[in-house]
Amino acid sequence: MVDTTQKFTKDDFMTARDLVKKFDKKYDLETIQSTMASEFRRGTKIIQGPYKRDLIINPKNSHRANFYKLHPLGLEMFREILEQRGK
Repeated sequence: MVDTTQKFTKDDFMTARDLVKKFDKKYDLETIQSTMASEFRRGTKIIQGPYKRDLIINPKNSHRANFYKLHPLGLEMFREILEQRGK
């Protein structure tokens, strides 16, 4: 039997501005952007079924160098990373 994983569209991935709104402005835009950049460089992964996915992606069709997006399943993991970084 084949495992089917949840499919996401590009609109499901969240930018730094979306995350500021999602976290009720608990973290500022610069903090979220710098955390996204550092996790992208580290290559942090999330596990989706039997597959490993990137937590932060940098879309190839973007003309901006630092336009990172968060995977929809990695919201809680990213929140924990922000809390650890804030200490």
